[in-house]
Amino acid sequence: MKKLLNIDNVFYGLGLGIFFPALLFGLMYTLTTVRPTVAFNYDTLLVISIAGNVILFRYFMVKKELDLTGKGMLMATVIYAFIFFYFFLEGSF
Repeated sequence: MKKLLNIDNVFYGLGLGIFFPALLFGLMYTLTTVRPTVAFNYDTLLVISIAGNVILFRYFMVKKELDLTGKGMLMATVIYAFIFFYFFLEGSF
């Protein structure tokens, strides 16, 4: 497991940056459907799952000093943000 967390590669970071928010979204969506008292709307779930990438990004950039992995995660976060703004804020402008 230690070896897996020390990979410094842009594609590894891109994969983590795509996988982690999807996993976080799935967990929060399941929590919302199982416990309706902890209800979030769909937009909020997406924003929280994208913002959850910041925690992982900070871990790899600051603590591990794996710059290429961090850059890949940042690319994934920016891609997710553009997709979110394109689909959900299309009529706002």
